[in-house]
Amino acid sequence: MSTNTQTLVNTMTVPRFSASLCNNQHFVLVWLDVRITDYNQDSINTLHELKRVVGVINTFVDIDSCTDFIKSTENEKIFMIVSGSLGQTIVPLIHEKSQVTSIYIFCGDRSNHVDWVKAWSKIKGVFMNILPICDALEQAVRQCDQDSVPLSFFQTDAESSTIQLDQLDQSFTYTSLLKESLFKIRFSKRTVKEFTAYCRTQFSENDLDMIDKFESNYKRLKAIWWYTNQCFLYPMLNRSLRMMEVDTIIKMGFFMQDLHRHIKKLHKEQLQDKDSTELFIVYRGQGLSNVDFTKMMKAKGGLISFNSFLSSSRKESIAQIYARRAITEFGLMGIVFKMLIDPSICSTPFALINDLSFYRSSEQEILFSMHTIFRIGEIKKLEFHNDRLWEVELTLTSEQDQQFNALTQLIRRETGEENGWYALGQLLLKLGKFEKAEEMYTRLLNETSNSTEKDFIYHQLAWIKHNIGDYTAAIKLYETSLKIDSGVFYSSGLTLATTYHNMGLVYEKLGDYIKSQAAHDKALKIYRGILDPDQLDLATSLGHNGLIYVKLGDYIQALSNHKEALKIYEKKLPPNHLLLATSYHNIGLVYDKMDDYATARMFYDKTLAIYRKTLPPNHPDLAVCYQNIGKTLEKMCEYEKALKYHTKALEIFQKTLPSNHIDLGNCYSCIALAYNHVGEYSKAIPFYEIAQSIFTSALPPNHPDLISLYNNIGEAYDNMKEHVQALSYYSKALQLYQQTLVLNDSLLASIYFRLAHIHYNMNCYDKALFFAEQSIDISKRVITLNRHDIEIHNRTVALVKKISN
Repeated sequence: MSTNTQTLVNTMTVPRFSASLCNNQHFVLVWLDVRITDYNQDSINTLHELKRVVGVINTFVDIDSCTDFIKSTENEKIFMIVSGSLGQTIVPLIHEKSQVTSIYIFCGDRSNHVDWVKAWSKIKGVFMNILPICDALEQAVRQCDQDSVPLSFFQTDAESSTIQLDQLDQSFTYTSLLKESLFKIRFSKRTVKEFTAYCRTQFSENDLDMIDKFESNYKRLKAIWWYTNQCFLYPMLNRSLRMMEVDTIIKMGFFMQDLHRHIKKLHKEQLQDKDSTELFIVYRGQGLSNVDFTKMMKAKGGLISFNSFLSSSRKESIAQIYARRAITEFGLMGIVFKMLIDPSICSTPFALINDLSFYRSSEQEILFSMHTIFRIGEIKKLEFHNDRLWEVELTLTSEQDQQFNALTQLIRRETGEENGWYALGQLLLKLGKFEKAEEMYTRLLNETSNSTEKDFIYHQLAWIKHNIGDYTAAIKLYETSLKIDSGVFYSSGLTLATTYHNMGLVYEKLGDYIKSQAAHDKALKIYRGILDPDQLDLATSLGHNGLIYVKLGDYIQALSNHKEALKIYEKKLPPNHLLLATSYHNIGLVYDKMDDYATARMFYDKTLAIYRKTLPPNHPDLAVCYQNIGKTLEKMCEYEKALKYHTKALEIFQKTLPSNHIDLGNCYSCIALAYNHVGEYSKAIPFYEIAQSIFTSALPPNHPDLISLYNNIGEAYDNMKEHVQALSYYSKALQLYQQTLVLNDSLLASIYFRLAHIHYNMNCYDKALFFAEQSIDISKRVITLNRHDIEIHNRTVALVKKISN
């Protein structure tokens, strides 16, 4: 929401229409009219009529701010009301935006606008009264809800029986895993109150009465009644599943579970009816985007999954209404799904809900539980002359269906037999939802007295602290876990090895590579003693040992460890597994350090290919990969390309990490360095300053990354001829280096060279010669000189010659 819009809403003192409220609808309503600021009775009446249909109204009085808002709203459908005078200007600017689906002209003189609107297909008419617009919006909202059920498609292939989780559509994978975890949980009595408290922060005043009624009257066996009620629940659930809003899905977990169990109970009861064994057909009408329609055509003969609860009817006429309405909207295909149902199939429960529905209608409504999967049969036009109206034959799959069985077994294996909360915690960590995972594990810790469970929870909390950059807290939690391990006689050697392994990771982040190597060595020794040589935990340990050897400059040993790990991964894992991607990434890092940039880029590209298939688009691991590709491109002098990758990384980090996270600081530093390389020093400095702020608050004062940062900032000021500032940063870098426990000859040689260079520029030739000779002495004893080290050495030798002359 733009600042202009928020200000406008506040001046009208109608806070319920503020777009600062979260949008839990599948659409956005925009109203553009200069007269909105005339806070008269007409404006009040119009707003209240619209409020009857839509909770959140985004109001604008000028074209520029309205256009900016529309451009920034890419993931929701936009319904727009606009005055006739402004409509003639803004419609040509926004008509081709795919998110804009319907435009309603609202004016006092219809005759002035009936002609020009004919040129624009998204305009639904010219209206002098708000009531017909409200009626049209109400119908559009119902259609939008109908079309909002998230879908996934699976093509048929010869390998379907060995399908892998990493090859699946992300929407299906993660919503299935969430469902499996949530359905195992025993929710407490406080869950409903926690949910309604959350809803009050998410919805406009329009829904508050209904939220209060839900809190007061909700019962488990009324879940179907509430789901079919035209209130906040249905769109909220479908939107959260479609947008993968994990927080909301978890908050609604109790309702999803109740709804599923009620459908399951009804299915079992209705199956007892002697007439219930006959095959029957149900219908569902909805719109499909052109993208989803193309996916469905390609998946013919394969499977389709409806990734939420699914409403259908035995009456084809009802499905036809929704399908035909869909084609009045730009970019949608009207689909009538004709579903053949065998009542004896129990793969996903379904039930006739006429007597339990809010409407108690005669629609013969059949409600399916989540993730109902069908086999896609014939796809044909409903009408020969209409390319946008189609009938799709579907057959409900059973556990005897090989591809269906492969999918369901894979999901069940992934969640395992763990308690629902523990399974959910593991999934949240996989999704990178660390704050939510920490909240959940803290609650579990307070509710258990079992030593084994406490050990596990401390370990998970430590892992969370590690990932959010609170490394000191992570070490303390791992040490607590180790104390519990030592007091439990049946403690697993694997558990102990995992704890040492993860402590090694944290010490690495703290820049204490000696302690890190010691912890990793303990872990590797345990793993080699109790595991077969092709076990995945052994490969993971080898990989992280390799990373420490990189930090210590022993690239040959690092590469040996990583290649040993890769052999295990390639033998044991499918080609798109995340651990395989991590191994490729680690090998890329080593080749980068060894100046073999082409090979490094090849391994990074392999990593990126897997990440893009298997991770959510804003996952931090994707950002790390983008960042390392950017670093390699910098070394190849492709600075513009490097900046693009660093910017991609920054966009993800800003969305997923705390503002003081080290990875975010590294990203700012990388962008600054790229600007420095292209000679845009004034652009580099602000990014360096942000990185410095993060590093000084999150890292020990003698951390190698902070020392390197000071050295780089000094270089930027040096290039800007600000010698005093440059000298200050170079001197600070040297001072901190002399306090560090981890020696890095390459970094020290660079600092000495920078000090020599700045003193030369300041005509202090004796000091310049002293520092230059120090740099040369260090370069001579560095075992592995990479390209950067050689460049520093050569420039230092050249500087000594200039001084001597």
